[in-house]
Amino acid sequence: MCNSIMDMPTGEPRHYLIDGTFSVVPISSSNSFKQLLIFHIAHNEHTFPFIYILMSNKSLNAYIHVLQYIQSNIFDMKPTTFTTDFEYGLRKALSQIYPQTKLKTCWFHFTQAVRRNASKLPKFMSKLNKDNDAKKLFRKFLILPLLKPDDILIGYLNLNNQALSYIK
Repeated sequence: MCNSIMDMPTGEPRHYLIDGTFSVVPISSSNSFKQLLIFHIAHNEHTFPFIYILMSNKSLNAYIHVLQYIQSNIFDMKPTTFTTDFEYGLRKALSQIYPQTKLKTCWFHFTQAVRRNASKLPKFMSKLNKDNDAKKLFRKFLILPLLKPDDILIGYLNLNNQALSYIK
């Protein structure tokens, strides 16, 4: 058992999860905090939050600064993989600072993105609320990541062709 993250064996692969929330940040007199960014580390089938960062914006430069600061002053992360949401600036910064590291996204954030984008299609949403076949089709979109990687594109194209009839 490690007493701190610093005591973790350095040779083992390190998987990090990074999540930002915009809805739970402290109110300051200048209202400068826009996001709470939390770094988690996966170790021995557990996930531990270990760095909390209040950010004033979510620009590429802000994320690069945070990652460089952590790497230089707090902890040599030595990542093998990162799991994040679809935040463009964060993912771009991670790929710049750690170009050899795999970037993954989680299923929860995928389903959120699908729902958010579907809500922008009023005709589809109208059908979704009334038509059981449309509901089934929508649920199939949500489970695309559970297919074998080689089958995802074929599955998506098939579902997309079916969905077109609902948005015309």
